[in-house]
Amino acid sequence: MIALGIIIVILLLALLLRVGADASYTDGIFSFAIKFGPFSKKLLPVSKKTEGEEKKPQKEKKKKKAPAEGKNEKKKSSKKKFNLHDILGIIKIGLKTLGNFWRKISVDHLRLHFVFGGSDPYDTVMGFGRFNAAVGALLPLLHKVFNIKDEDYDSRIDFEAEKIKVDARICATIRIGEILIVALCALYALIRWYLPISRRNKAAARPENSNEKITENTSAEKGN
Repeated sequence: MIALGIIIVILLLALLLRVGADASYTDGIFSFAIKFGPFSKKLLPVSKKTEGEEKKPQKEKKKKKAPAEGKNEKKKSSKKKFNLHDILGIIKIGLKTLGNFWRKISVDHLRLHFVFGGSDPYDTVMGFGRFNAAVGALLPLLHKVFNIKDEDYDSRIDFEAEKIKVDARICATIRIGEILIVALCALYALIRWYLPISRRNKAAARPENSNEKITENTSAEKGN
């Protein structure tokens, strides 16, 4: 019982762990890291390989054998038929699952720092105004979709700068348990979507089989 209790506690703690990504862009360099609980693994930028490191030989790709004609006929006959209503149903399930997934994501940190510069002061000021107007319209939409915990936004003009400088970072995470819940809901919706289609296809295939049996019986009677 003690061992079972320890396993249950470990599983609960694993479901509460947050996983996600941490991406940033500063001075033309893009960095990306994946997060798993308190740990993180940096994937970008990739360190350069040493000169003496040799590339591993690529394995030869095995040639795929051409399938037999009989197998192709069986595959074609076993294909399920989907109508427009079925396709719209799967699209609806996908959009609903995606919406549920986005709502579970938490933006732990969002940083947007922009310094506008350029050779023409007029273009710099106009670009600064247009950018602030766009960000002012975009941020409320982001707050509706995501739960933004920490937000740091700053924009200013530097007439001595030759170009626009960007310093941006976004760190988003989601609990493993929340991913599991969204996946189970999507699986349940897919099963409910597929079962009526499977019954309909089986019902549509029955008359064909019965007609074939009738024609075989009639031909046998004529031969006798």
